[in-house]
Amino acid sequence: MAADVLESLISRFPDLQVEEAKGHSLMLAEDGQQIALLEALKAEGFTLLVDIGMIDHWSEGREPRFDLVYILRRPTSGEAVWVKVKVGDGETPPTAIPVFHGANWPEREIYDLFGVTFAGHPNMERILMPDEWEGHPLRRDYPIVGTMPTPPLARE
Repeated sequence: MAADVLESLISRFPDLQVEEAKGHSLMLAEDGQQIALLEALKAEGFTLLVDIGMIDHWSEGREPRFDLVYILRRPTSGEAVWVKVKVGDGETPPTAIPVFHGANWPEREIYDLFGVTFAGHPNMERILMPDEWEGHPLRRDYPIVGTMPTPPLARE
């Protein structure tokens, strides 16, 4: 990332930690600052939200349990930035839809697979798993064995 952009961001977000990871900038943001940081990055040309992901650290016993990761790209240069925010179990991070409309489905996927809801999301419903599915299958404490719901009968 350009030094002037990085200096500007650090002056606006004094708690921001920045690391280089595999040729990309990884920004560790404080919970509650991620939306303002996403807005600032968008103003600096990072206008493409590539994806939003989540990592569950349950097996490590770490608190906060989850890492929420936003992957942004600057289309003019191809440069990528990762913004990581730690989220505790039961916490509701704010939705990124006001900044990136494309955050809608990735946030719903995270809700469906990890059980983390986003405050202010307009349609926080399952998107991948059937409505009757119990639990969130990408959580590390999800049972590996057990019974699956009986699939609906095939239509004739």
